[in-house]
Amino acid sequence: MQNGAGCEAELKQLYSIQYARALAALAVVLAHTGAYGSGNAFHIGSAGVDIFFVISGFVMWTTTASRAQTPAGFITNRIVRIVPMYWLVTLSLVIAAVCVPALFPRLKIDLGHVVASLLFVPSRSPFNGELWPVLVQGWTLNYEMFFYAVFALVLFMPRRLRLIALSMAFCGLALSGVFYAGSNPLLLVYTDSVMLEFLAGIFLGVAHERNLLPSWRLGWSLFLAGIALFLTAAFTGATSPRIVVWGIPAVCLVSGLVIVEVRRGMWFSRVAATLGDASYSIYLTHGLVISALAKAAATLNPVFFVAICPVVAAAAGVLSWKYLERPLTDGMRRHVSRLRQPKAPAALQAGGMAR
Repeated sequence: MQNGAGCEAELKQLYSIQYARALAALAVVLAHTGAYGSGNAFHIGSAGVDIFFVISGFVMWTTTASRAQTPAGFITNRIVRIVPMYWLVTLSLVIAAVCVPALFPRLKIDLGHVVASLLFVPSRSPFNGELWPVLVQGWTLNYEMFFYAVFALVLFMPRRLRLIALSMAFCGLALSGVFYAGSNPLLLVYTDSVMLEFLAGIFLGVAHERNLLPSWRLGWSLFLAGIALFLTAAFTGATSPRIVVWGIPAVCLVSGLVIVEVRRGMWFSRVAATLGDASYSIYLTHGLVISALAKAAATLNPVFFVAICPVVAAAAGVLSWKYLERPLTDGMRRHVSRLRQPKAPAALQAGGMAR
């Protein structure tokens, strides 16, 4: 639920995107913490996923607009960015569940389900039939990887046609989902209206690329509108339709932050920027952290539990990012870079050695 290889450093200068990532990750952590400690009080935090989807659309358009990328290069960058850490956490969970099943009573290990999870293929959990991979929060990555695949295909087209093609593709998929009444996992996922959140992020990226963003005052208005809409959803308990209840506020919030920074500038917070950097690791690992804390502190006061879990989950996520995710990703990038370097002809290599 993050960015592109070479241009990622450029986007980090948009602090608003980093802060939105941090907010989204912590919101999801709070939602899952609340599920253990206080029921559905923080269920609105699940909308952090919608914020991630909007950010993803914005980042993918911005990275490919600022520098030419081939479809193969784009997909390779995405795999390098997403797969190593996801596979590491998923396989660690599988191994732990096989070795100590009592610690994971809700996790039923099935080889087909594990393989589908690792390949980002939507499939039903053998435990409850939900469209969840082994690592439950990985359901969002099934959407992300499909989005990346569609985006890569569009990169074969001339630049002037890409926005039209993406709009037709995602609007067509969402419209198909309105009429689809079956139970096929792939069709249920790939025709979900949540796909429109990626498209909204793309349009924000287009506006940014073409210098069409409105004034910073409108940016603040959009940001505050997003917050107000999220609060309304939280107090009313509304969750459906997701694209309206959570998707529209997510678009407002991300758009507002980007507009304010581009038009007015943004303050810098090292803590928030670091949490943004670590947001992927926080997102992947927080479920395990919360589950471990819940087992270790079953007698804790629920309020204290809800207060301490996000702090511990965020700290664990930052450590995971620093010592696992970043080294893994950097190592994979170096390896891919070496593979992409053209090799000198054998005769030239021999001549060089002779000299």
